[in-house]
Amino acid sequence: MRNKLLLFLFLFFAATASGQTPSLVSGHFVNLPLKKFFQQVEAQTPYFFYYDSTQVDSLTVNILVQEQSLPEVLQKLFRGTDLQFAIDAKNRVFVTQKIPLQTQLPPNFFQPVKGQQRTDHTQSMVITSTAESRRQAASENKIHEVGIKTNTIKPGNVVVSGYVRHERSGEPVANASLFVDSLNRNVLTNTEGYYNITLPAGSHNLYVQSLGMQDAKLKVVVYSEGTLNLEMKEHVALLKEVVVSAQKLANVNRVQLGMERLSIDAIKKVPAVFGEADILRAVLTLPGVKTVGEASTGLNVRGGSADQNLVLMNGATVYNPSHFFGMFAA
Repeated sequence: MRNKLLLFLFLFFAATASGQTPSLVSGHFVNLPLKKFFQQVEAQTPYFFYYDSTQVDSLTVNILVQEQSLPEVLQKLFRGTDLQFAIDAKNRVFVTQKIPLQTQLPPNFFQPVKGQQRTDHTQSMVITSTAESRRQAASENKIHEVGIKTNTIKPGNVVVSGYVRHERSGEPVANASLFVDSLNRNVLTNTEGYYNITLPAGSHNLYVQSLGMQDAKLKVVVYSEGTLNLEMKEHVALLKEVVVSAQKLANVNRVQLGMERLSIDAIKKVPAVFGEADILRAVLTLPGVKTVGEASTGLNVRGGSADQNLVLMNGATVYNPSHFFGMFAA
């Protein structure tokens, strides 16, 4: 019985020690896509990878490792790139771009000490990019290949054609502009969203713009003639509130349709008969006012007749504002 107990304890501690031993990675990986590398590591170790395919589809692995831990291998592999990784207690590896994933909260996160500020970075970490901007960045980093891929790119001009469509509805985007800034070449899509552009073989940055759509930037590697179909996302531009007013307060304070003023100095400047200033003659200098005749003080104001004018003096109506058969003003 004693021997059986000792044997059981020995097997238990051996299993515990073997479970606590970190899994090591070995192998010579040459021109291996990063996805394939993750699959081979998953076959060797108990680790499992979580990642976005659009962020790693253009990366290859060239590394030689001999019995090294996975964190050491990933640090060497991601050096010089914007990829980050995090490993949790269940051997799950999270590969992200620019910002590493936090797999656990710091100690006493929900029970802060009074009078003591947090020193962990989870309090001040602010992710400024939204999900839409992250997807756009992933799309810009993705490499689009046109033609049959070869080890060497033959020099020369090739024709790249395709369709530009709406991402959700699939409808063609007409009059979309596709241009390569470095080559100063630009084409427009027709009513069916079709385009073709002549580019030299090699790598280019292709910009796509259209009214009401979100601008797109694509990294294109042209090997030979081929098709490149594009999808654009709808973009709704939000405008701020605009208030249009034309002397709104002035219209409320003054209800007159139009009013002109004549000062005493202006009236005295008008030539007068027998040296006396004539107010009605001075009114003729205003726009829209015409005289009925040379020998009359009658006035036509903006097309109206002389009997339609109202003359007031200190609020009292003056029925006959002229004397001597209308030749002199009263």
